[in-house]
Amino acid sequence: MSRYIDHIPSPAHCRRVKLIVLSFSRSDTLGIYNAYNILGYRSYHILEAFKNGIHHMKILNEALESGLAREGKPFNREDFDKWFHGYDVITEIPCYMAPQFVAAYPEAKFLLVERNPGALVRSWKSTTFQFTDAMNSFQLSILKYFDPMLYQVSRFWGIILPVVTSGKGTTDEGEKALYQYYVDYLAKVKEIVPADKIYVVRLEDGLGWEQLCPILERNIPNDPWPMRHNADEFKQVMGRPLGPGATRAMSRLAAVLVPAMGVGAWYLVMEDCDVD
Repeated sequence: MSRYIDHIPSPAHCRRVKLIVLSFSRSDTLGIYNAYNILGYRSYHILEAFKNGIHHMKILNEALESGLAREGKPFNREDFDKWFHGYDVITEIPCYMAPQFVAAYPEAKFLLVERNPGALVRSWKSTTFQFTDAMNSFQLSILKYFDPMLYQVSRFWGIILPVVTSGKGTTDEGEKALYQYYVDYLAKVKEIVPADKIYVVRLEDGLGWEQLCPILERNIPNDPWPMRHNADEFKQVMGRPLGPGATRAMSRLAAVLVPAMGVGAWYLVMEDCDVD
């Protein structure tokens, strides 16, 4: 079966990817993304896919389906070059397909920020779980079919959550499954990445310029460290691309419903009419 990525031409030039951040979602990946941008790198994060629109969302979801859900051909270096050719630091996305990234970039350095598993699950519960429940609401479950971007965002969460919660979703059982998935993930990363290539930092011990700058041998800047996003800020950041999509979807839905309602009303009138 032909893949979307297969129809994208290979770039004439690629930036060398210097750092792969294998930290799991809700381990200050957005702070790391912003920090390396401040340092002058071009960093890619899931938010970047949201910003770049439907093209990048299709690639992201195709990569997740093959690398995380094990459906289809996994991405390799050639595929990643098509996707990340303008970037040199890749954050968050690698946590959902770590083996593919480790195999594709043997020359890169790797960063793993560990977080207390219980704290990580609580963070997911107050952010990702709530966001996913909203995406599965009756209204958005209909509207997503009337806007391509809204559909791809819904597809994104629909790929990730069943895997990391073992199909239990946003339930108490899902929280337990996520806890174990994360514990197993940390162990797996340390197993597959050579010890001399990975930098491991514990979030609770502090994460800032002192931890990040030495990895790529950069001087500590005068800029303050980007603040970690709380639950409300997460919803604002992740929800920002959805507003325009929902508006477009409602307009398209109305364009379908109004004529349909008109036709329906016409038939009701005709049924009530005495045609004799």
